[in-house]
Amino acid sequence: QRQMCIRDRSYALFMTCVQSTAGQVVMVGFTAAFFFYFLAELRYLGWAFGYGFSLPVMNTTGWLVTLLATALTVLVWM
Repeated sequence: QRQMCIRDRSYALFMTCVQSTAGQVVMVGFTAAFFFYFLAELRYLGWAFGYGFSLPVMNTTGWLVTLLATALTVLVWM
């Protein structure tokens, strides 16, 4: 019983934090960081195979990663 009570209080505290404005900002930030990291790793994977080393392609894929990470974050939080 005691352990369940501790878990309930911990969960309630967690939900209070996550549902606050600051908590929502943190969660959106985590989501954006996740998508950016994931897409950047795909970009680096292309580099590992020898693709995308010209400067125009590097600039384009850099912006593409940023824009797609932003778009995916917005889609998740709509």
